Amino acid sequence: MAEKQPSIEERITAALLPQEETQEQPEQPEQEIVETVEEVEEPVIEEESVETQQESEQVEEVEEAEEPTEETWQVETLGQLAEQIEVDPADLYNLKIPVNGSDGERKEITIGQWKDDWQSKEKSEKIASETIAIKQKLEDQLNREIQQFEKDSQQGAEFLQELHENFLNEFKTVDWKTLEQTDPTQFVMQRQKFADKQAYLENLRSKAAQNWELRQNEFKEKRVKAMGEAIEKEQKALLNAIPEWNDENVYNAESAKIRQFLKTNGYSEDQVNNITDHRFFVMVRNAMKLNDLQDQTKKVRKKTAAKVGKKILKPGAKRTNAAIKQDAANKVRQNLKKSGSVDDAAAAISNLFNSRG
Repeated sequence: MAEKQPSIEERITAALLPQEETQEQPEQPEQEIVETVEEVEEPVIEEESVETQQESEQVEEVEEAEEPTEETWQVETLGQLAEQIEVDPADLYNLKIPVNGSDGERKEITIGQWKDDWQSKEKSEKIASETIAIKQKLEDQLNREIQQFEKDSQQGAEFLQELHENFLNEFKTVDWKTLEQTDPTQFVMQRQKFADKQAYLENLRSKAAQNWELRQNEFKEKRVKAMGEAIEKEQKALLNAIPEWNDENVYNAESAKIRQFLKTNGYSEDQVNNITDHRFFVMVRNAMKLNDLQDQTKKVRKKTAAKVGKKILKPGAKRTNAAIKQDAANKVRQNLKKSGSVDDAAAAISNLFNSRG
């Protein structure tokens, strides 16, 4: 008949027990030696000292010999623990641990689920950090380009102003009326020269204005592109943080509730539309779910209070302490049967000892 294989919890306990036993064994030889020393008769002084010295040396040799045999082990990883209790490391990932959910409720998840959740959160934070870094880098680069453009534009404007002043000074001393009467040919030539330079300056101003507008549009496009890349990164981080939102129907329903929740709490439509940080949505979603949970709890309490009202006690047989303890023991055993967890098993054993006491 095949022997029943011990559970993981039993193997962990068995691995820990030898340490406690090895710590108690070295005390026994010392007690026997002390007793033999006390039984030696007083007249034999030399033999007593020799025997005592020999026995003490034997005790030291025994202690020195036993020290290397003390087996201690320290576990730092699941792999080490699995090797020590001789199980597959994958089996340890099925062990359950208690955690607090995002809705505030206590629940149990496996170590594997906890690991996957941690990796997902770590990935989301990494994406968020990369998004912030990329966004900041693009913003800094764009600001440098804008500053350089504004500097160049200022220098260009000063140059145009200088050309305009030189142009005015060049023809400032010309008496056009007298020149037209005295030298019509020179008048026509100077007039053409004036018109050509004036047209040249106007052309420079027009090109400068067009270049200004063109560069401004380029900066806007770069800013929109950078914002789009940042939003795309944030969207990926958001779906990693809230995997349920990969379902489009769930995303549409919950995001609509979040928008309404924000508006109810004082956010305007523009403010909601300008929110891009995925961490904000995760935080608001958790707050909204906690708020819904509290509202449901209040409603349940009100319904329960209205249904129960004032309870009228009727005369009848009073329950004994034994019956009450038996009900408690039955409840603990039912919980153990359903969950099979170590905590419920410990509670059942504790209840058994308490009932016997």
